Amino acid sequence: MGFLTDISKILTDTLRHKQVSVFSANLDRNVLQLSEEFMRHPLKIIVSRDEIALLHIEQCFIDVEPRDKLNALTAILDTQRVERAIVFAKTQRVPACC
Repeated sequence: MGFLTDISKILTDTLRHKQVSVFSANLDRNVLQLSEEFMRHPLKIIVSRDEIALLHIEQCFIDVEPRDKLNALTAILDTQRVERAIVFAKTQRVPACC
């Protein structure tokens, strides 16, 4: 539940008039409640497993020591032809900006 609390805080602390999009692999009651709270007239689009175009998506997972994460990411971005990327990071630290 910590993730939804964090997202709720971020959305509460940002501008009231903003575009919000919520993407979730598993659309549970909590995610639906969050979208109702922060979105005007939200639309729910459900894509079945056979409709997902995975042929054009390349995924990779690299396990590195915590101290080497930034160097590994920059090496990948410097050496690979990355047009778009989503980087997931697990951290419990509060960013310096907050």
